[in-house]
Amino acid sequence: MQKLITFFNDAGWLANLIGIATFLGGGIAVFFRFVRPKLASSRIDGVVPRDLTQKWSESISKAIAKIAIVDDQPADFPVAELKADGYQVQTYKQVTLATTAQLAAYDIVFLDMKGIVKDDPENGGLKLIGELRRLNPSQKVCAVSSKTFDINATEFFRQADDAKKKPLTAHECRTVINQFLAELFEPQVIIASGVHAQQQLPRARRAELVSLIKKFKKQEISVEQFRDGAAKIITDASLKYRIVNLARVVANAS
Repeated sequence: MQKLITFFNDAGWLANLIGIATFLGGGIAVFFRFVRPKLASSRIDGVVPRDLTQKWSESISKAIAKIAIVDDQPADFPVAELKADGYQVQTYKQVTLATTAQLAAYDIVFLDMKGIVKDDPENGGLKLIGELRRLNPSQKVCAVSSKTFDINATEFFRQADDAKKKPLTAHECRTVINQFLAELFEPQVIIASGVHAQQQLPRARRAELVSLIKKFKKQEISVEQFRDGAAKIITDASLKYRIVNLARVVANAS
């Protein structure tokens, strides 16, 4: 009997080892069951379909991209042909500086400099493009004009992503738009951009953002509501619109 007691006392290290192993095993089980799924749910790439690249097509880009033509001579653009091709195009003969935020929500803007801003027909276009660049740095702007460039026009065109002389043919418009669409919505680029944008946020904010994307993906909220919700989470305008674009891509490819 004494020998048995001595053996168990001497084997105390084994009991301790078993206890430690049991504790670690339980911790690992808890991690995989509860913690890991929660961490995964806060990762933005977790809501992106794995086959997104294979699913994506130019027709989907056309369906979700919003294009504005702001020009007092809309006849200089082949609007009917572009719409027939499947592009989502809206024309504006004139706008006001107070409606700049509305224009900033478009993905692509063809923008004239003269005569398109009621508040300032002469130089309003220059003011407008500056505000668009500030509100939505991700937006693509094609500056257009039929007049000889002056000093102000040079600054106006410098702020744009591309520049064209009017009138524009359907081929010219398609070339510009398709290039912009590739830069805005190409899956690998947009996913990397969205992940980078999320990494700039605190962990708690990341989870909020992923939850918002899931709601949008399930069509529980509109794109306007998603944009407003994202603005409360992300203060940087460029990061916000990157996330908005990624969410639109994910929702339309699901």
